[in-house]
Amino acid sequence: MNCRSPWLLALALIAATCSLSDIAAAQYGPSEPWKDATLYRDEWGTPHVYAKTLSSMAFALGYAQAGDHPEALLRAYRVANGRASEVWGEEWVNSDAFALMLGHAALARQTYPNADAITQDLCEGFAAGANAWYAENSQSRPEWAVPVQPEDPLALMHCYLMSFAPFDLPDTWSRRRPAASGNAWAVGPARSETGEPMLVINPHGYYDSPFQWYEAHVSSDLESDDWSMSGATLVGLPVLMMGHNGKIGWGLTPHEADSADMFLPPSLSQTGNANSVGGPQVTLESELLRELQIVNSMRTYRVRMGDGFEERQALYYVHGGNPTITTASNEHYTWKAGGYRDFGAIRQLYWMGRASGLDQFQEALQMHQLPTFHVTYADATGNLFYLYNAKVGDKRNLDGMRIRNQPEPPSWDTPLPSNDARFTWRGVVPVTQLPSVQNPFSGFLQACGNPPWTVTDDTETLWGSFPAWFGREPDTYRARRVRQMLSSGGKSFRDMQDMLFDVLVPFGMTAVPRILEAAASDGRWRGNARPESVELVEVLRNWNYIADIRSEGMTAFQVWWTAFRAQAPYGMPEETMLESLAANSPEIQAQSLEAVDQAARMMLREFGEVHVPWGDAHVLRRGEITHPIGGAVTGSPIFVASDGVFRDKAWEADYGSTFAMAVRFGEFTEGVSVMPFGASSDPASPHFADQLDLLRSGRLKPAWFYKDEVLPNSVSARGRAFEMIARGMDATFTIESMGPVEAQMKTALRPPAKIPKSLSAYSVFAEFSYEPPNSRVTLEATLRASKDVRGGRPLDAFTVFAFDGDRWQPVRPQVINAEEEAIHVSLTEPTTFALFGPARPGAARPVPRSTRTEPTQQPNSVVAETVPLTPMADWPGRGARSGAISWGRTVELRPPALDGLFRLESEVEIGARLTTAPNPPRPLPKGLVAFTAYVLAELSDPTAVLTIHLDLRPTPGEVNPEDIAKLAIYACDDATGWERVASQQFEPDVPRFSGTDTRPRIYVVLGPERAQQSQPVQDE
Repeated sequence: MNCRSPWLLALALIAATCSLSDIAAAQYGPSEPWKDATLYRDEWGTPHVYAKTLSSMAFALGYAQAGDHPEALLRAYRVANGRASEVWGEEWVNSDAFALMLGHAALARQTYPNADAITQDLCEGFAAGANAWYAENSQSRPEWAVPVQPEDPLALMHCYLMSFAPFDLPDTWSRRRPAASGNAWAVGPARSETGEPMLVINPHGYYDSPFQWYEAHVSSDLESDDWSMSGATLVGLPVLMMGHNGKIGWGLTPHEADSADMFLPPSLSQTGNANSVGGPQVTLESELLRELQIVNSMRTYRVRMGDGFEERQALYYVHGGNPTITTASNEHYTWKAGGYRDFGAIRQLYWMGRASGLDQFQEALQMHQLPTFHVTYADATGNLFYLYNAKVGDKRNLDGMRIRNQPEPPSWDTPLPSNDARFTWRGVVPVTQLPSVQNPFSGFLQACGNPPWTVTDDTETLWGSFPAWFGREPDTYRARRVRQMLSSGGKSFRDMQDMLFDVLVPFGMTAVPRILEAAASDGRWRGNARPESVELVEVLRNWNYIADIRSEGMTAFQVWWTAFRAQAPYGMPEETMLESLAANSPEIQAQSLEAVDQAARMMLREFGEVHVPWGDAHVLRRGEITHPIGGAVTGSPIFVASDGVFRDKAWEADYGSTFAMAVRFGEFTEGVSVMPFGASSDPASPHFADQLDLLRSGRLKPAWFYKDEVLPNSVSARGRAFEMIARGMDATFTIESMGPVEAQMKTALRPPAKIPKSLSAYSVFAEFSYEPPNSRVTLEATLRASKDVRGGRPLDAFTVFAFDGDRWQPVRPQVINAEEEAIHVSLTEPTTFALFGPARPGAARPVPRSTRTEPTQQPNSVVAETVPLTPMADWPGRGARSGAISWGRTVELRPPALDGLFRLESEVEIGARLTTAPNPPRPLPKGLVAFTAYVLAELSDPTAVLTIHLDLRPTPGEVNPEDIAKLAIYACDDATGWERVASQQFEPDVPRFSGTDTRPRIYVVLGPERAQQSQPVQDE
């Protein structure tokens, strides 16, 4: 029985019949689900949803997605529903006509009333949550916004899946595949340095696509139903598509299975004697009837034209479960695609996420609702599994054909006769007969655009077991590179992450020697070549096959490949060109040298020279932000960043990594992740581009999974009753409100104002604010103070203070619990909390950060007791990232977006935080350059006696291995300027620099400029 809460039914009904303003007036609707759901956000803006019901979980996820992508979410639905040109005009006409012709929205509306309870709960909750956000934030919703309907996620999923299906009708518009590539790999215990199974998922996509990836963490908050999943989905979907729970994980990457066929109109299928091929006779009467039905099956849509609209029509005619495709010449083809009438993908993904092991996961795959993906799986017990998850036709009717061991059939990528029974599908190939691999002897799996028989090193049993049309993708250089790396020894968790950002260009290692051979052997070319052509060949000769931002060889290779590819016959597959170049025939050698000449001329015309670093010619743009980026599509490095669009003298990466996650299944499951830009597509959001530096520097952030990780790392929470924990303060805050409220919490090492005399702070400062500001909120705070924190003093010597905007006041009443060593207080106003106690002997008085940068304005203030930093007051500036605050006598901190570890040991309790910045606080010593970001260590008590243990690792791929030992850790403050940290050592096997210091300063790894020249990679 499908029992849905009254608020869901009410809000869904309101959304179907009223405007968003009407929804806003129905306050009872959006407030009820927050009784059962809490939405936390961490410092990166990643949503963490805890809910007691499936529908409230979807509500909070829909609310979060609408807030992060207010336009992108509604845009995705308009594209799927065939209503995009109503807003954006003529350029979306083909998209709308195609969406209407395939009937994504019509089928979703038809299917939804009979959908399963899980799908309905998820879709209704999600739609209600999105509508609630739009209702509450009318100033931020687009003027063209319409209420989200529960069927919209179904239409979007159908549009997405069908966009991958082959469309074998040349010269007819069809939707671009959402992704042409993707990465996923996994290693079992035998291939792991620690014996922990590990998984990496890395979907690719277009950055301007309606299909945008979204990171989230959703969790059941009931002890009887302990379930949690972290990963990614498409903006507009109520369920995660890939990621991990506490026991299993999986990734999806697109393949090229022949999951759809195009059939000729009956009038074009009359070749020879129809009876001789077992096809039905097509009579004049039947064809006329079909034409009449088609004429009466038009759908109207509107196109924005200046200040008005123009109505147009598109065909929607489904016969025998298959849509009719109309060409420009008004011919009507039939398109048969695996999974066209399926709408169970949301339910299947839900059960995949609920699986606790391989058996349950495989049971979920039996639903067969994802027609077009490689599935790469790993779990905590060490199982690895791969499935070529396709929904392809069983075509055994063709003479001599079988599903296994069958000869290659005629071409299946052109329209087929509709009256030939041999081409009729006999259902679809069941999941149990699809190519799969389980626990291979090699100990690893990967799916990076390759056919199923090359997913690992020992798949001989798959090779030749399927017809050639079954999996049409060739083995890629990218997949070969991944296999080579996975098969070479045990892998650490860091290795698995570093592979995501590998920019070795494997095809370059094949192509460039061919170019050099052609240039050396062709005397005519050498005698007649222009100087710039000879110089370009030398650039390629000196290339180390790395596509980093300093590489001149990558720029030359990309321009050469563009010129070489332009000489190929129109429509020739790129893989065919790669094979022909590898064969190195005399004709190919001549073409290679002609491409050298063309490339040299192009580089002179566009850049004025042939020595152009890749970062100067290859960029990533986000709004007004433009950054150089490594990687490429040309040459097939693992890190994909497209290089096909050239404008403003640079190739813009408009396609590439859309989400990346690495997971290891140890005693506890740990995940790290990165989005290409940030959690939000709203330019006004602080999370619009805050992960761009992570992507550029090859780093991933923590993807908090367990609740005791999520709460201390959350900066905000929304709901009606929830807990928050301040990092660096042993305290729990419980917030309750009559209606939904969003609480934001900031922690600081320094107080907003001078604290009372004879007192010291024994915690960080936790500041709370609420949205809406006039919310009726009760905050219950329990602050714990152990004997170590108190220094042996009695608990009643300590008091919780709150700052009222003017001065510090003790909170009254305070309840002391001696057994728990805790103090409990209650407040109804937003405030800043801290635990105060007797002043520490000799301790400096903490002062507000705002006064620290202007000591000359307050000569008599306590700021004189701190280390002055006035000359560096404006540092760190733009691009800086501050980590979480930790409190204790021994504190371990990791610098944000940097590979390193700081361990601080003090005689007293201290609060500490690290901030990283891309730019130095003052000029570097002459001849030295930085190989890490700059790290500032801050303390709550600058005079505390302590030892700082430093570990820093240079950015991979940026240091010449021969010169890495010449690097060292340097520190800077106003007292000494830059100086080499006295006590340090270098571990070349890691490589890692470690040292010790006795006062908090700014740290960085510096080295000579020549160390930036990378060692050439040898041909494999």
